[in-house]
Amino acid sequence: MIYRKPTFDDIEAIYQMVYDYAQEGAMLARSRNTLYETLRDMVVAEEDGRVVGVGGLHFIWDKLAEVRTMAVAEGYTRRGVGADVRMPAEKLFFDISWGTPLPENEREPIAALIEAVRWAPSAVNKQPWRIVRDGRLYHFYEKKDKGYVSDATGDLQKIDV
Repeated sequence: MIYRKPTFDDIEAIYQMVYDYAQEGAMLARSRNTLYETLRDMVVAEEDGRVVGVGGLHFIWDKLAEVRTMAVAEGYTRRGVGADVRMPAEKLFFDISWGTPLPENEREPIAALIEAVRWAPSAVNKQPWRIVRDGRLYHFYEKKDKGYVSDATGDLQKIDV
């Protein structure tokens, strides 16, 4: 697996991945024109000469960016394509207390929830949410990071919650 900057020749593969997710209602559709315009913001994952993943990071201003066009080709999900840019489940889901990650064997029944949380958009790409399971209840918390509150922007992490 290699990660590289995309070329114009990659647009159709990127478009098809985005289209597939948009048809499922999992992400917003992107026109080919938009993909061409934002190509410089993207990185693609390639395996055996085939584009199998794409991720885009669009900088808005100093210390503020938006994740765009994050998609993985069918058959390549849960195989590590792009997984390195999101936090692993053991850093987001805890069992009863903060110091105890939710055991791997207990993640399977809520695998869809875990993936939704891992891939949910984050205003500052910090994934500030933390989930603590207590019996059958799941408590959602926001992990505060310094540097994301100012008079000009307010608390950017509140956008995530």
